[in-house]
Amino acid sequence: MITRPPRTSGNYRFVALVTTLVSQSFKAAGAADPPLTIQVLPAQVEITARGITNNRVSLDISEGLDRWSVHRGIVLGSQARSKATDLPGWSIPFRQDGSVVFTDASPRSETAKFYRVRSPGPGWTEARQVWTSLKIREYRYHFRRNCFCYGPPGDGIVHVKEGKIVSVDELGSPRVPPAGTEGDPALYPTVDGLFDLLDEFERSGADVIQFGLDPVYGFPTLISVDRLLGAIDDEVGYTATDFQRLE
Repeated sequence: MITRPPRTSGNYRFVALVTTLVSQSFKAAGAADPPLTIQVLPAQVEITARGITNNRVSLDISEGLDRWSVHRGIVLGSQARSKATDLPGWSIPFRQDGSVVFTDASPRSETAKFYRVRSPGPGWTEARQVWTSLKIREYRYHFRRNCFCYGPPGDGIVHVKEGKIVSVDELGSPRVPPAGTEGDPALYPTVDGLFDLLDEFERSGADVIQFGLDPVYGFPTLISVDRLLGAIDDEVGYTATDFQRLE
């Protein structure tokens, strides 16, 4: 089913919503409780999926139904749901009533936007296969780490060639060398290293892993991890932006 809300003067000309029953989780919601609803707000779109029982779910976006990209994927650890029910105001988009709330605040689109929610959602294995198949030998991107961590935060332009970091142009910050100086490559991953981070967080049993994937190259554009729900300042986030293929 496709619905088009009225045009809005906000960030979106109009938005198309695709409600697709892709698992038993959605079917369990029943006709009286629609599996997917949408609300167009001035600065973002809010998409709510109900009846989610799986610990893996994703929000996918398409602008023409010819290609879908994972805007936000979520993987919950085995104990995350039971912990979350006791945590008021918890930050992950799963709600105690079994619904999941996603937001899309990406830039305005001149065409229709289509949304779908998948449960169980895909992980990042397929995206890694896409990245590997492209055989990109040289590239650069802006890597940033956000956390309450000791030492340099990790914010710089990473230049990679043949799978190895050639240089890091560290960006200015009170806690790191001045902009234009060469940063420590050990603090900055390659794209393959970003996938390795996701694998390691899952193996270690992190309570919540959220990620986004580039629609063209497949690499992780966002990694947000809460290792232990309810713990203080254990969260860590990574972004990968401004990707440039140099071949």
